[in-house]
Amino acid sequence: MSLSAFIRKLTKKNKKIFFITDNLDFQLLDKSLNENRILSIDTEFDWRNTYFPNLSLLQIGFSDEIYILDCLTCDPTKLLKNVLESTSYLKVFHSSRSDATILSKCLGIKTLNCFDIQQGEKIIRGTEIEGYASIVKRYFLTNLDKSQTKSNWLKRPLSAEQIEYASNDVDYLLEIYHVQKNLLDKKNKLKEVIYLTEKEVNLGNEDLLDSRIRRIKKKYSKEYLSIFLWREKIAIQENVPPKKILKDENIKKLIQIIDNDKVKECDWIIKEDKHRIDFLKKFK
Repeated sequence: MSLSAFIRKLTKKNKKIFFITDNLDFQLLDKSLNENRILSIDTEFDWRNTYFPNLSLLQIGFSDEIYILDCLTCDPTKLLKNVLESTSYLKVFHSSRSDATILSKCLGIKTLNCFDIQQGEKIIRGTEIEGYASIVKRYFLTNLDKSQTKSNWLKRPLSAEQIEYASNDVDYLLEIYHVQKNLLDKKNKLKEVIYLTEKEVNLGNEDLLDSRIRRIKKKYSKEYLSIFLWREKIAIQENVPPKKILKDENIKKLIQIIDNDKVKECDWIIKEDKHRIDFLKKFK
């Protein structure tokens, strides 16, 4: 089918918005990527009922165009991997760790050469980390509607409100970047923001299991970490939230149960028989 059958053109201020639902419609995006070396990126996803996130939309912004890619119906990995992993392109984000996490876990892309306006604003203002809406309001005197933040991004068709929300999330990033860059240059702080962004992106690019273990390994005993790792591996295999297998607060209780040889008390903590049997085989 023709490109026009899949791409819905909208206008936002002076920008064209392209909603892409098929790999065959990547020609225009490919052309824009060849013509630009700075782009803004955002993602919409669901991460409530699975171990790994589910990517719904990937938004890419240029100075006069916005592309919204429906990642439930098209796979942009082949087109974007070389771009996002290249240092020849600058990628502008808000909260880069979050989007880097989604891109690395869902598309296997480890993004490089990034600028995070959240980190930029922190250095410029000397304030705590700020949300996207508050930064946009400061620079554009615009109140963004954030009511779609927790909407169902896996449901199709998407609503007009969701499409508007998704386009807003990438729309202002480049303009804010250019203003911040000038301010940071004057303060001789640009390299600091780039360094902070790189740290955030590297954390997002980290393996999910490694990331989760790193956050707790200095806090708990070897026994705790062994049970934690057992739970994580099952959650990964079944692609379910770890708490569905075993809640964090019950890991210490399991250690006490095993130490005191009160095996029957495992029943109310590990509710699924197959998980409980597997646990007792490994730790009893």
